[in-house]
Amino acid sequence: MGLIKTVYNQFIVKSYKNNLGKDVIISIIARGVNTLLSLILLSFSLKVLSPNDYGVWLTVSALYSWVTLFDFGAQNTLRNVLAIDLSSKNENNMRGTILTNSFAFTLLISVIFLILSTVLFNVCDFSTLLKIKHGNKTDINNLVFISLIIFGIKLFSNNYNTILTALQKAYMAIVISVISSLCTIIILVLAYTLKQDISILNYGLAVLVTDVVFSFLLPIIYLRQMKFKYNFSLRLLNYNYFKKNLLGNNIKFFILSSLVVLTFFSTNLFIGIILSYEDVAVYNLVNKYFNIITLFSIVALNPIWTKVAMYYGTNNYLEINRLLKKTQLYFLFFILFGLTLLLFDTRFYSFFGHDKIIVGRYVSTVAMLSMLQLFYNNIYAYFLNGMNAIFIQIIGFVIAAIIIYPCYYYFCHYLQMGVLGAFLVQIIVYIPNTVMFPIFLKRQLK
Repeated sequence: MGLIKTVYNQFIVKSYKNNLGKDVIISIIARGVNTLLSLILLSFSLKVLSPNDYGVWLTVSALYSWVTLFDFGAQNTLRNVLAIDLSSKNENNMRGTILTNSFAFTLLISVIFLILSTVLFNVCDFSTLLKIKHGNKTDINNLVFISLIIFGIKLFSNNYNTILTALQKAYMAIVISVISSLCTIIILVLAYTLKQDISILNYGLAVLVTDVVFSFLLPIIYLRQMKFKYNFSLRLLNYNYFKKNLLGNNIKFFILSSLVVLTFFSTNLFIGIILSYEDVAVYNLVNKYFNIITLFSIVALNPIWTKVAMYYGTNNYLEINRLLKKTQLYFLFFILFGLTLLLFDTRFYSFFGHDKIIVGRYVSTVAMLSMLQLFYNNIYAYFLNGMNAIFIQIIGFVIAAIIIYPCYYYFCHYLQMGVLGAFLVQIIVYIPNTVMFPIFLKRQLK
């Protein structure tokens, strides 16, 4: 109880007096609602789709993580540069130049990606590439193509959510996600009521179209209500400025993002290929439950990243150290939260999985430890991101990217550990990050 009281007083009560604390608290509430809606959607999905079809959908939707690589780190760079500019008291800020060049770059790569997606659709059989043995191949190919088109549009629309984060309004991105999730559930329930059989293609269309419409329009509407001035102008396009202030950081963040995707977001694809797409459904049910830890932690860390960037821009290392201590207290609280989740895991699987999926206690325990380790690593990674000190992260993720796939094959396939092996591998490959990140951050703050 003493620990909980300390966290509450230091991180919640005192923090709420500034914009950062308000952003964190509102984000946590919004994320809680959004997590509940995602669980309802998961439960409904397993009701209308077979575990195999749901596993296929999860694998296709996970391709978005690969698509985000095509922004070449632009969103992370925009967040840092814009946050520093907004913290400046200089009236002659560079906001217009920053936004014009960033938007122009992401628009260009979005158009290129859409063209490439169209070409791939006409020359590739996606169902064969993904080794999907069951289901309608035409529907699956169409679903992958539509997904790629919508993901390409989101490459550009993500700029607006990045602006909200730089303005310390990250919670609005989550609120928008809540609205999108709620509308998606309503549409699917109505479709199921009118027509009991929902194909994987129609299911995917409902989720994807709703998401892209809301993620594009609502941030624009909110920013206009805030009277945020974009100051877009073709005369502000400046290649020299882009090359000097944006491109260099873009490349660093692109390398880091590529490594993160290779290690974090390829699990669905790998499990589907070497095990089965039903195992993908099992993995994601467990991951969805314990990922609550990660979701709530990222809610807090996103605005902290922005705040660190602002402090770093003014060389205020004292405030960065104070913020780090508060965040470390927050992690201790989540250890207790993780143990609490472990007590109710079987009830969760039974209720939301409709008893279609059986999960062992060892799988849940290792999954919980994996998520806590991820949260711990993210604390230091986000602080380093805010200081543009990402070289050590690149080293850590290079190590992980090299060993993760041999480890997956060895533990999941050779030792026949299945989904348990997947979670165990995720702990093993990130041990170097767990050791290196805190040491490097401490050196940066000296």
